[in-house]
Amino acid sequence: MNVLSVLNAVGLRTFNATPVMRFNLPKTYQNGCETLAYSYRLMKGMHPLNYKESLMHTQAPVLVMVGTHDESLTASEFESSILLFKQDVTIAYFKQVTHLGIMVNESAMQAAARWITEHGQNES
Repeated sequence: MNVLSVLNAVGLRTFNATPVMRFNLPKTYQNGCETLAYSYRLMKGMHPLNYKESLMHTQAPVLVMVGTHDESLTASEFESSILLFKQDVTIAYFKQVTHLGIMVNESAMQAAARWITEHGQNES
């Protein structure tokens, strides 16, 4: 357990934007669009301890974007792995797109923008 986990356990989330992982990408490979660091919040969001429990407790609708050529995860298993725990999920598949390629795919970004417009309003 790290210090930020302990602070979060007692309800102190002030430091969740603190970078906890940095990538040493040489300048010659940088184009200004890359992520050179992950915050604690991003790391926790990408790797919840128990994704099933996290899905069951998520109140908001969820969009899952999957590339059919994802080399890290099996795209065909998302529906059976997610819909069991949360019904209000949209799973969007993008042909010929890889795991990280989803983040720079124009049709994926347009689909995300449409989904956010339709579902992204907070009801207060």
